[in-house]
Amino acid sequence: MKTFILLLILIPSLWVNGQITFEKKYYFNETFYTYSVLQETDSGFVISGSISGNPQYDGCLLRTNKFGDTVWLKRTGFIEDDHSYSVIKTNDNGYVFTGDIHIGYANKNLNLVKTNSNGIIEWSNNFGGVNLENGYSAIQTNDNNFIVAGYSNSISGPGAQPYDMYIIKTNNNGY
Repeated sequence: MKTFILLLILIPSLWVNGQITFEKKYYFNETFYTYSVLQETDSGFVISGSISGNPQYDGCLLRTNKFGDTVWLKRTGFIEDDHSYSVIKTNDNGYVFTGDIHIGYANKNLNLVKTNSNGIIEWSNNFGGVNLENGYSAIQTNDNNFIVAGYSNSISGPGAQPYDMYIIKTNNNGY
């Protein structure tokens, strides 16, 4: 009987706490894929993704307020097809995102992009070999440099697999 009474008390509180605070759908007249989200100190969010362009995809960041309303949307605008899979907040209140950028028809390099707090690109660097590289996760280290993890299929030699782990460490300017 005590268990039943406890459940009657807990279940309504779970329903209240489990409700969606907001639900947003973003229409930009283009296909928009989202991959990563981080929460800001003002309870807003920054979302990384890819948005279809003409004719290619652009990596992008979407900044919202705490209600999910769009504050700004920034696209990389590179000539090449690129994607943004992971975003982090940097020590200077900007952002770094990583993903990939197409270099030629069949080559894709890991791309690392730094923006200011308004999503304006400060620098962009790409890394890789002759085939496919991609970045899926980045961190800023204690010395303000960056480490990026992803995959590569440009590695050759004994034991190389079609997709091998690819880790790079850059300085604070992404080199």
